[in-house]
Amino acid sequence: MNSAERIELEELQRRQALLTVSLSALTNDIDRLKARLATVSAVEEVSPWAASAEPIVPVPTVVQTTPPPLPPRIEAIAPVSPIVFEPQARDAIPPVAPPLRETFEMKLGTYWLVRIGIVMLLTGLVFLGTYAYKNYIGKFGAPGKVTLLYTASAVLICAGAWLQRRREKENMRNYGQVLFAGGLASVYFTTYAAHYVSVLRIIASPVVGGLLLLAWGAVTIFIADRRKSEALALFAVGLSYYTSAITSVGLFTLYSNLVLTGAAVFLLVRNRWTLLSFISVVATYGGFAFWRFHQGQWSWGARSELLIGDLFLGGYWIFFTAAVFLARDSALARARRATFATLNNAAFFSLVLLSMMHVMHGNFWKFSLGFGAVLLACSAAAKRFLVSEPMLKNAYLVQGLVLVTMGFIAYFTGLKLALVLAAESVVFTIFGQQRNNLFLKGAAIVTAALAGAWVIYASTAASRDVLLGSAIAAGM
Repeated sequence: MNSAERIELEELQRRQALLTVSLSALTNDIDRLKARLATVSAVEEVSPWAASAEPIVPVPTVVQTTPPPLPPRIEAIAPVSPIVFEPQARDAIPPVAPPLRETFEMKLGTYWLVRIGIVMLLTGLVFLGTYAYKNYIGKFGAPGKVTLLYTASAVLICAGAWLQRRREKENMRNYGQVLFAGGLASVYFTTYAAHYVSVLRIIASPVVGGLLLLAWGAVTIFIADRRKSEALALFAVGLSYYTSAITSVGLFTLYSNLVLTGAAVFLLVRNRWTLLSFISVVATYGGFAFWRFHQGQWSWGARSELLIGDLFLGGYWIFFTAAVFLARDSALARARRATFATLNNAAFFSLVLLSMMHVMHGNFWKFSLGFGAVLLACSAAAKRFLVSEPMLKNAYLVQGLVLVTMGFIAYFTGLKLALVLAAESVVFTIFGQQRNNLFLKGAAIVTAALAGAWVIYASTAASRDVLLGSAIAAGM
């Protein structure tokens, strides 16, 4: 507990004491008022003037010799004096000091520099295992290097766990959390490099290396989930992305990113950690682009490599799309959910398109039509399962319509394209009127305009085409 939280607790306790005294005074007032009401009710019951509501008819033959008894005298009730708080009760509560504002230097030293330092430390460990200190560590061989890296990781984890137990100092707990996360990421990289970095290779089987990496990723997720610490999960997963990106080793980088993507999606669905998921989208697709850039260029050596890369991209997209539909309302609400889905779709489409440019020429229309149809299916699913998220449904709908139209434009030419766009405009018009959807109506107008423009552009070759094009344009 830091000083600001302690001051806030003391202020709440002071207010609680004042409320307790006020409640006691109010209870005394209620009891006295009840006593007064009970006394007045008893007097009214014994009074002869209030015994009957009927008028008294005098009898003239009876002569009253004695006057009637007077009603009993009601004693005046003393007014209730208000309760005044004693000065001793007020003085017993200590005054609250104003909260101390944390200076910029303190925040820089205890928050930012420690995070920058752990990144630099991790980078040093990477170069330590591959390039640095070759004259000394190189004599140990691969097992010795891996042992040193695991030892350094264990030291970071133990130091971080010990510092986090010191509850009396908040700043030390902050250091401990960062060191603990850095140690988890260091173990991840060491396991990663034990097979795919030549100077550190002690694991011969890629299957064993992949299973160990997957197991440690599960351990990291378990620790972050058990402690319910988004900062720990963010730092550990982020450093794991970093270690994968700075080491350009085969397709296993894509596999490790897929594992981390699944971890981020799991934490989003379970603990509603939105920031981790957004960072995971950028890191996953950015890691793929960085990995391809380190290959020298975007071109692929063979069609099979392109298919493998696109398969990983498809896995990323499926994971993040599942997060869009499975995350609860409080985790991804309205605009944030639509933004997350749009970012995922744009990154996937752009990277697949860049990959296809050098190998699969002439197949853009297939990919655009297919992916557009998938997005339209996602729009229908969002309308059914996420009724309170119309923005997500409209985002999928607009993106799907754009990609389908681009696929038609890429495949057809001339008047055939104009006729296809005209038919598409009719379909959009019908569905737009049935569902009363402004986006479908707008898409119908846009495709109709494109069809008319294409008719005029393609009909300049012959006069008969001009007549046909004019008729179609008039129909539009």
